[in-house]
Amino acid sequence: MANLENIQSGAIALYKRIPGILWICLLVFIPVTSFPMLARYLGYTSVSPLSVVPLVLLLLVWLLPYILQKGRISTITIPFLVFVAFVLLSCLRAPFLEIYPFKGQSVLGREIRALITLFIGLGFYIVASSFPKTEKDIRSSLRWIYLGAGIMFLWATVQIFRLPYSFNPQPDSLKAFHSLFVTTELFRYRVTGLAYEPSWLADQLTILYLPLWVASVYKGYTVFNFKIWKFPVELLLLIWGAVILFFSYSRVGLLAFVATLGVLLFIGASHWVDRLAQKRSEKSRWRKKRLKTFYWLLIIFLFFLFVAGIIFLAVQTNERIRGIFDINFGSILESERLPFIYNLVNNLEYAERLMYWISAFLVFSQYPFLGIGLGNTGFLFRQTVPAFGTYLPEVLIILGPVKETIANPKSLWLRLLSETGIIGFSLFLSWLTLVGLTAIFLNRKKVGVQSVVGLAAGLALVALFFEGFSLDTFALPQLWIIFGLLTAAYTMMRNKSIQEEQG
Repeated sequence: MANLENIQSGAIALYKRIPGILWICLLVFIPVTSFPMLARYLGYTSVSPLSVVPLVLLLLVWLLPYILQKGRISTITIPFLVFVAFVLLSCLRAPFLEIYPFKGQSVLGREIRALITLFIGLGFYIVASSFPKTEKDIRSSLRWIYLGAGIMFLWATVQIFRLPYSFNPQPDSLKAFHSLFVTTELFRYRVTGLAYEPSWLADQLTILYLPLWVASVYKGYTVFNFKIWKFPVELLLLIWGAVILFFSYSRVGLLAFVATLGVLLFIGASHWVDRLAQKRSEKSRWRKKRLKTFYWLLIIFLFFLFVAGIIFLAVQTNERIRGIFDINFGSILESERLPFIYNLVNNLEYAERLMYWISAFLVFSQYPFLGIGLGNTGFLFRQTVPAFGTYLPEVLIILGPVKETIANPKSLWLRLLSETGIIGFSLFLSWLTLVGLTAIFLNRKKVGVQSVVGLAAGLALVALFFEGFSLDTFALPQLWIIFGLLTAAYTMMRNKSIQEEQG
């Protein structure tokens, strides 16, 4: 009898540990965005993050019982739930619009796939905002996130060392290892880590990893009890991650990271300049103003010098970046065959992306209020793509009968406008606004993991503005994890203040 009780108590203890183990797996698996086995199960879709597997199990073994036991969901989640409800309304309306099947795909099928990605994102967000209950939980979660990044960085570093030999065939051993985790082949001239393509790696770095490390270094806070060569682990990860981002040669990713650094520099320098000018000129208001102007000009000059250095290195090491500065603007202006903007984006190798954006905006102009329904923009691509697009190989492949691919907006912002209309777009922005205000509130706390998460989420919002012109999927976990941790951190602070008031 005693043995049976021991077995039962052991089984119960193991069951209680399962959600924690699944949460760890979810965080460590974030870098893997297109896991081959999962992609095959989902129909060879490019968006097949490995974190979905522990997420689904967490929803079953933890979130569902949590909700049934009247567990609370943060009020910050409500605007996003309203957005999801509106998306469902827009999708219910779509079958009654003049949308016809294209390449064997129907409106219902596209909507189901699109809604699955949205609910995956919602699942990531709710779990990340509800599972951590204490500051210790958040610190532990950050350590596991960093472990996943470190593992991915090792593989990305191997790819960096291969770049000088990119003209040689890739070793079979590297290709075999890469194929275990990614559905695409190794890029010859760019680093992908464990992501589907370099821009996805850049999105991971600029939305999740780099903001957390920048915030930790800025706040002087670490989640580890040790240092490496007297340096905080976050500082070393920040440098390592910045190098990997550079070698991804993602133009949007580099721009997003530079923008976040610029915003952080402005925040930090505004306090530093005021204090230093006050100290140097305590009695002269005029001298104080001149000193502040001088310091700001110096900071701006040094920042632009830093940006120029990054551009110089990128031009020297990558033909894709070098091509931007080899453009003959005189010939573009003098050309009479094409409009200036088309000629320019074609030389920038961004013409296809512009075609998708224009098409999505024209769909939005036809369905401005409720949108065309999630996932349905591509059905009108043939009617809305500019004539210039029919000269582009990638567009021709999408329009042709050979490949079953249907175009998508390639931009989160244009996708929201075209598929959910101005109402859905506004609802999503209202949620992001609430997230931003929460980030500002937590950032005002001078020290602690909650302050770090607050600043990191604010920097992630800055990066999202730019990354929103590069990716349009809801299923990648990095955005939902950082905003979910922000929500969890705010809930902890709010509950603590309520307890103090009642006590």
